[in-house]
Amino acid sequence: MGQCKRCLLPETAPRADLDHAGICALCRNQGVSDSTNEEELRKQREIDLQAALDDCRGRGEYDCMVNLSGGKDSCYLLYRIKKDYGLNVLAYTVNVNLPEVAWKNIHRTVERLDVPHLTYTPPKDLYRKLFRFLLQNQDPKRGAVRTVCWCLLAVNGRLRAPGGRRKAYPADPGGIFPRPARRRPHGL
Repeated sequence: MGQCKRCLLPETAPRADLDHAGICALCRNQGVSDSTNEEELRKQREIDLQAALDDCRGRGEYDCMVNLSGGKDSCYLLYRIKKDYGLNVLAYTVNVNLPEVAWKNIHRTVERLDVPHLTYTPPKDLYRKLFRFLLQNQDPKRGAVRTVCWCLLAVNGRLRAPGGRRKAYPADPGGIFPRPARRRPHGL
């Protein structure tokens, strides 16, 4: 059985159409990329990233927060930010019924990287309200994915960092998160 010499697509795949040189139609149609332009874009992105990192470095007790779910992506992101970019990181996890394997990964990662870690467990009633909101306000193209991210941003905004400081984000779709009582100005 033959395969494309560039991408290893088997000749039996639909529309593979290997030519005499063993290159499939997909690779032929992709065209030759402009490596000079790609290198310029990569360098510009690197400069932008460095500027963003420099902007957040040393501005507070922590340089950034990383949402740590225990999956490979969030564990790797935490590693890169801590080790490769040298940021002072606060890891946090929203406990939304994570499996045991995720918790093992979380504990092992924060221990090995020596990173402080916060866990927020929302009230049980929040789940009911959250899922009702998600089902009633799904993105037509993507389902509830985007909505979940915004809801978790609002939940995470109510975390208290070590030292008792609280950072609140304005995102609270549907008013599903408990609001602190407003204080009246003195004399009213």
